[in-house]
Amino acid sequence: ALSMSLMTGPLSSEISELRELKYAADKDQAEIIDELKKQVFNLTSQCDEKSKCLANKQAKLSEIEQKFYAESLSKAEIVSRFEDELLQKSKFIDKFSTGQKHDITHFEEILGKMTDKLTE
Repeated sequence: ALSMSLMTGPLSSEISELRELKYAADKDQAEIIDELKKQVFNLTSQCDEKSKCLANKQAKLSEIEQKFYAESLSKAEIVSRFEDELLQKSKFIDKFSTGQKHDITHFEEILGKMTDKLTE
């Protein structure tokens, strides 16, 4: 009888109000949780996209580094060949100029002998 009087008395309306407030709070909480889940999903999606983008950029950078390395090796090889060629030409010029000096010295000796014969 006492519990029946509580349900129908002045406490009954307060209990109804509390139930409505609890329902509204539960509903608000569920909406907030749903909104947070959506935001987490969106952030996760953005993170995944940025991770893919970063991976693509890293792959492109690696490709560029490999090309640069290959080109550097190629250029170093060309420079090395050019240096070898210059060295060979330098050796040839040295031999040629040594030969020229020898020829000039020989020519001077012959000229000296001819001059000596003319002055005798």
